[in-house]
Amino acid sequence: MRDGAEIVMFSGEKHYCAERAWKVSEQVNKARQNGDTLLAIERNLIPTGQMMYLDPRQIESIKDR
Repeated sequence: MRDGAEIVMFSGEKHYCAERAWKVSEQVNKARQNGDTLLAIERNLIPTGQMMYLDPRQIESIKDR
């Protein structure tokens, strides 16, 4: 698994992505401002390049791993 960020949802689910926490935070804030319902983020699990789609309004915290 590559370095990246851990995303924790309000439900307690944890997701891991390839981006750094500050970059994901910028994407989440932008999506919230635009009213987007889903945010595409690249997973860091092998095989890489897979996307996951998360609701930016349900993200509780983002931190580097």
